[in-house]
Amino acid sequence: MVTLPPASTTVTVGNALRYNFTGVTGLVIGTFTFSIATPTEKVLYRSIATTTVASYAAWNARIARHVNLFRVSRISTWTFQIDLQIKSDSEASEDTDSDGDIDFDDRAIVSSESIVLLAPGAGG
Repeated sequence: MVTLPPASTTVTVGNALRYNFTGVTGLVIGTFTFSIATPTEKVLYRSIATTTVASYAAWNARIARHVNLFRVSRISTWTFQIDLQIKSDSEASEDTDSDGDIDFDDRAIVSSESIVLLAPGAGG
């Protein structure tokens, strides 16, 4: 069951997709919480929370770097839209956002994707 963003009568927007799974994963039976989120700036991670964290340390990994945007919109109880935007890994050469600094925010967007998912069992 998807728990984040929460089900709502209006569109709910967040920067994480989190869902619970009850069953068998590897050799462990139980309830697991899976997440795809940007817990640190500019990096997208996948992670799993369980009582046997040591068994799943390898599952926790960086999926993407140079993430400019990761947004999950819960359109309805069963439908999600995921937006992902990646910036160049090359250093910027000019201050395009006019903040006085040449930094990550000045890099060019090299990929911008949006997908809509129908998630049976999303519930909530």
